[in-house]
Amino acid sequence: MHYTTVQLPGTDGQSPVSVSQDEMQRLIAGLHPITRVSSNPLIGDCYTLAYQAGMDHTWIRVQFIGDDSFMFEWDDIVYIGGDAAAFQAVVDGFSPGPEDGG
Repeated sequence: MHYTTVQLPGTDGQSPVSVSQDEMQRLIAGLHPITRVSSNPLIGDCYTLAYQAGMDHTWIRVQFIGDDSFMFEWDDIVYIGGDAAAFQAVVDGFSPGPEDGG
C-alpha cells in the first residue's frame, strides 16, 4: 500500500491520521461479518479509511449505529454488520485522548 490514513469523525479540515498497513488491515478485517446491505446512504460524521494499493485510491466510510454495529460505505454500496469492538480497539490505539484535545 502506498498510503494508509484515517480521518476521524469531527476532524474535517484537519489532517488525517497516518496508520500502518497492519492497522489498516485490522480495521478492514473489523468490517466483517456483513449482515446485510442497506439502501440508506451514510449521513453525518464518519471515520474515513483511505488507502492506495497500486494505482487505485480507495475510501471506506464507517459510521457506528449503536455500541456493537456499524454501517460502512465501500464503492457506493452500504453494508451493515462488522465487529465494532475489533474496529474500535484499533482506533483506540491511535485516537488522541481527552488530554490531547480529542
